[in-house]
Amino acid sequence: MAYNLINKNGQVLAKILQFVATDDQVNAAITQYLHENGVSLAEGIDLKKLSENVSKNISEITGLKESVSDLKKPQTNVLLEYKDHFLWYHPDYSYINNIEMDHVDYFKSMEQYEQSFEKYANQAKKAIVIWGDDPHLPHLNYTKRVVKFGVKDGNDVQAKNVINNEKGLSFDVYIYGDLFGHFTLPFYGMHTLYNTLGVITLGYLEGMDFDYMQSQLSTFKGTKRRYAVKEVGNNVYVDDYAHHPTAIKYVIEETRTRFPGKQIVAVYQPDRYSRGLRFAKDYARIMDTVDHPYFVDFPKNAPKEPGIDIDVSVITKNLPRSKVVTEDEAGAKELAQYDNAVFLFMSPKDIYKLEDLVIKEKEKA
Repeated sequence: MAYNLINKNGQVLAKILQFVATDDQVNAAITQYLHENGVSLAEGIDLKKLSENVSKNISEITGLKESVSDLKKPQTNVLLEYKDHFLWYHPDYSYINNIEMDHVDYFKSMEQYEQSFEKYANQAKKAIVIWGDDPHLPHLNYTKRVVKFGVKDGNDVQAKNVINNEKGLSFDVYIYGDLFGHFTLPFYGMHTLYNTLGVITLGYLEGMDFDYMQSQLSTFKGTKRRYAVKEVGNNVYVDDYAHHPTAIKYVIEETRTRFPGKQIVAVYQPDRYSRGLRFAKDYARIMDTVDHPYFVDFPKNAPKEPGIDIDVSVITKNLPRSKVVTEDEAGAKELAQYDNAVFLFMSPKDIYKLEDLVIKEKEKA
């Protein structure tokens, strides 16, 4: 479900259910307005693109109050913890997949990060749903009913007999010790299993039966910029929004499972200087697991952060065999030398433009 954000000229600027905070001023104005009108935000859109259509002058941005149309309150909202935005909400269920340090330009410690998630969780009206295998989530102080899902013993909703291969995922789900059903789904990767198990938990709490959930989940085609696959000839091209080291790790793991036997050419572009600096060694370590690691330098429009003056070499110096490419024809030619490969393009920025250039370059051959 998506709702259009329309300017005074009737031009669609964004779909509300795909949203990422990349420009503080634009984000603050739109977020406040949507909150006042009962509309929640989710991940996906790059506000830098939105700002191409809307002036950054704050007086014009707040003028969007008159230009937002066709807004309805969705029944299910995905919230973003960036700058504690999710603390505005009091959902029926606080559903949290994991806690791992991020947004280090705002959160200064893991303790602060956990405190924010704890507060958000306890704003739930019905229950708190958490990944019980997470090293942090089970130890927070909850004041509402908690339902845990995972693969380890001790979870209320547990996946057993898991098969994760190139054919997809299959697993048995036990709820409070009783077999709920055997799921066979066209998904890949253990991270997707955890996401799916969380959704099954929510469905169970809302009274959905196994047959309904199996039929509905089996038709799920994924979300925009999350392992979006194009297959051209004997090559596979993947665009993914991954920007945290763990997310990159999951993308690589899914690729190994889904396309066994193909070499992996991975391209990552960091988006925030503070994140790149904080996780530089982690990015290098994880990218070292692919056959051909490449990086693109920080985008020119990356927000400057006080006290941080770096480029992508802060990462690549930890992985000498990696290479840096540019988002142009020269970069495309460098990547196009590989064949029978999976090309991974990972970044919250518009790295998919380089993907398109590589495809065009290989078509010339």
